[in-house]
Amino acid sequence: MGKAKWMACLLAVVLVLLSAGTALAAPMVSTAQYTAYLGENNHLFIENNVTKEIKSLQTTIDDILSISEEGSLYCLAKGGVLYQVKMDGSGSSVVSRQPTKEEIEKYSQPSAFTLTNGALSLVSGGTSYQITTGFAMAAVQYGGTLYYCELTATGAVLKSISIGAPTQGVTVIGPAFITPVSLFASGNALLAVAQDGLAMAYQLSDGSAVRVTTSFPNATRMALINDSVLCYSVDATTGFPVYLGKAPLQFTPPATLVPVAPSAPPTPTPTVYYEPTATPRPTVRPTSAPVSSGYAAVKYGQSGTRVYNMQKRLQHLGYPVGSADSDFGDATLRALKLFQEQAGYRESTTASSALLEVLYGSRAPEFDLFKSRRQGNSGERVRMLQERLWALAYYQVGAADGSYGVNTTKAVKRFQEMAGLQQTGVADRDTMRILYSDSAPVNVLPSPTPTPMPTITPMPTITPSPSPSTEPSTEPSTEPSTEPSTEP
Repeated sequence: MGKAKWMACLLAVVLVLLSAGTALAAPMVSTAQYTAYLGENNHLFIENNVTKEIKSLQTTIDDILSISEEGSLYCLAKGGVLYQVKMDGSGSSVVSRQPTKEEIEKYSQPSAFTLTNGALSLVSGGTSYQITTGFAMAAVQYGGTLYYCELTATGAVLKSISIGAPTQGVTVIGPAFITPVSLFASGNALLAVAQDGLAMAYQLSDGSAVRVTTSFPNATRMALINDSVLCYSVDATTGFPVYLGKAPLQFTPPATLVPVAPSAPPTPTPTVYYEPTATPRPTVRPTSAPVSSGYAAVKYGQSGTRVYNMQKRLQHLGYPVGSADSDFGDATLRALKLFQEQAGYRESTTASSALLEVLYGSRAPEFDLFKSRRQGNSGERVRMLQERLWALAYYQVGAADGSYGVNTTKAVKRFQEMAGLQQTGVADRDTMRILYSDSAPVNVLPSPTPTPMPTITPMPTITPSPSPSTEPSTEPSTEPSTEPSTEP
């Protein structure tokens, strides 16, 4: 099928790239009529889903931001220029050569779901629904359906639910056969990619599945187009997808496929792995160009673009940074300290150049909320633990100081007692899962025993003695007279 060159090359201007969102960069998006994807040389290809005509934009595209049913696509070209492209080939225009954060957010619509620490929730009609009861590993929004993979007692299972009508219930698609970290949906097919590069494709109409074999061992992203799998690597510095090539796909389920055995849930990965097709959002990437010694350090109290991008990257990795407001305040400092601890750095108020190299790299550690702590540990993670224990009325001795001492151990033991766990005083993963859950038990403090009031003995009534009378008596005296007698 021929490819029509329908646009002239567009000039790219070097600028600082601003981006927003929490998803991985999108190599493909689609509507009912069109599918747009990054192909050879990272050029933009647009296929008419009805006529199968393919057109291409002969300029390097870094990221596809969104596509609307009205026929407009928004993308970032090499260097960060924001373009609007008409899907019917009638033209394109530069939206901004130096897009602001607000412009990026305007053309990048939010997803209808969130996936955090294995908990998958969906917002529909202004109401939030908790979708999973087990551990959700990956999810993808395609059209009006949310597809996800949940770890159950029987292994990893693929499921789906209507975004517009979640109360209608969940549909079980079938076993996943692998433990995916990302999903991609297109048409009647679903693609799951595991952490080791192994991929599976599933046909939604009959549930058949096939292993995907490619000649690109470094492919970490994949997408489906017709009967082919498009393979991408991810630039370690920018996070942009880089097209590698494509592999054929045939749905002939091999007889050797065996569902993955049930196992303990993997370490929670707060990162949301999804590929929104109608409303994609760009990946957070560093906006400051690396210099020879790395990224410029960012310090507590600063503000601006570099702070914003650091906040978005920390959000992407699941750290509790709060809102990305471009101000390096207390919430950002907490997230930074947690990342420093997770990455093996000493906690400080500065994101050093070396640390930022790690933060923006492909191996940046994601936030693990349930990492164990014990007596003798210290740092921001211990402070969070103490604050949570204090909120549940367990830690009652002074302020949270970030030092896991005797008082923290006692508080943890008391919590474990209330939660029905072994009282070790060590905040292990089982303890942390319950502690940070909505069902964490609140400590029952003993009611103070009232001090009894002393019994008051009434004072004895004093009866006064009669006083001797001083008035002369009128009664005749019976006492013998003491006067001398006058008789002879």
